Amino acid sequence: MRPIGIILIFFGTSLVAHAFPKHCLSSFKKLSPGELRYVAQEFLQKHNTRYSVEIPSTPVSDQCNYGSCWLHARLAHVEEGIKNKTGKTLRINRTFLIAQSLLDRIDDALESPHSPIFQGGNANYADELVRRYGFIPEDPEIWKPRVNFEKAPHGSRLTYFLNARAAQFHEAAKNLTPESRAYLDLQDEARRDMRNILKAYTGPLPRKFEFDGKSYTPKQFSKEIAGNYSPKPLWVYPEVDLLEGNLKRETTIGPVPLPKKVSSSRESLDKIEKRIIQSLQNGQSVTLSYENNTLFVDRETGIMSLSAFHTPEGFSPPSRLYRDAFQLASGFHAVDVVGVDLDADGKIIKLKLKNSWGKDAGDEGYYHMYRDYFEHFMGSIYLSDSESSRPTPRP
Repeated sequence: MRPIGIILIFFGTSLVAHAFPKHCLSSFKKLSPGELRYVAQEFLQKHNTRYSVEIPSTPVSDQCNYGSCWLHARLAHVEEGIKNKTGKTLRINRTFLIAQSLLDRIDDALESPHSPIFQGGNANYADELVRRYGFIPEDPEIWKPRVNFEKAPHGSRLTYFLNARAAQFHEAAKNLTPESRAYLDLQDEARRDMRNILKAYTGPLPRKFEFDGKSYTPKQFSKEIAGNYSPKPLWVYPEVDLLEGNLKRETTIGPVPLPKKVSSSRESLDKIEKRIIQSLQNGQSVTLSYENNTLFVDRETGIMSLSAFHTPEGFSPPSRLYRDAFQLASGFHAVDVVGVDLDADGKIIKLKLKNSWGKDAGDEGYYHMYRDYFEHFMGSIYLSDSESSRPTPRP
């Protein structure tokens, strides 16, 4: 089975109500419904879009209604590397690699009913897709899907149809030995059907194409444009306090297991912060996974901060492990960190996030994650080159 990790899952709909009944405002004295919903004016007056360190960025993409933030964030990083290397802006076709991921997952789904086809993924799997399949430019003359399944409801329908056919196979083969000819024949038939279902949406995937007067396969194209794409990644998770006492008796959940197929570690937020800063100073963006808690995100300005919104006195979010253990966590989302704003002591004030919700979301597609949101809801960072993020020792 392909590695899927835990990093990125789908972004969800907002949980913020558009209005608050008056009788529900008793704990928010002298605050109107509007004040509870929108960024506080005093915060807006202090907010700015200046960044101490920022790398040249490429156009913002739009994942629409498909859970492919993991791929959009990672390919944004690849596009920035191409721009730094060649000076040219190339838009990589996301849907081509989404289709390749679904071909992978067809095989996984037929191996076990515990491996259903889904839309999410992680940065390491995105890297793997690029290495194995290459990529193609975003150009409708080269290839585009028959049905844009990044738009609702096509993606959900497609994965449902594929899973339904896999389930039909597992039901039919439930009493057969997996090594038997009858089992393998049923599996091959299901694989053909599922690939045909996918092909009805994608059409034939390009094996060769013309670009700038030259002929390429996707792997040849990615090799020429991005070189031998072979990052040496490091996946870093924050340290967490373990649940103890009565809380420990209520759950068996512990810290998220570290990925095994890529170098990984748990580090303090201070060390993670330094890695992000150093990576950006060396010209490399960082793939960031975070809990998408829409209660503290303003879609109009792109501001992400707990202190930006009016909250009850004494409010503080539950700890990371508590949220995971007792199902209070929000869905995870992945973005490309392209800038940091630092204070006089070199600490992060806010991060500039290149999102994948199109230019109409946030600040023309960018979001501004303030330190308090980062400290509470950051899930992990994925670095292309662990050495490039290692802080330089001071003399």
